[in-house]
Amino acid sequence: MFHAVDGLYFERAPDGGVVITKMNTPKADSGIAMQFKVDAGTWASAVASVSVLGESRETFDLAAQFHDMTELPVDDGDEDHTEKGTEKGRSLSG
Repeated sequence: MFHAVDGLYFERAPDGGVVITKMNTPKADSGIAMQFKVDAGTWASAVASVSVLGESRETFDLAAQFHDMTELPVDDGDEDHTEKGTEKGRSLSG
């Protein structure tokens, strides 16, 4: 879980949604005051909305792509970032 501030925690759910938890105090074991889950689309909308560009179809799509990303693109100067028909990238899973 990511602790943002003052007992407010965020955690990715197995289905891609985000669980938002407010604890009674900043300590993780202080008991849950409030907890709810938003789906991945709602999360992407929230991220896009608070971006400097605001929410648009393009910023929503970028936020959704980032949220669902399983590989980080590698910038090696090759503009198409492909090698033998596969994307270059570093897997985030290992």
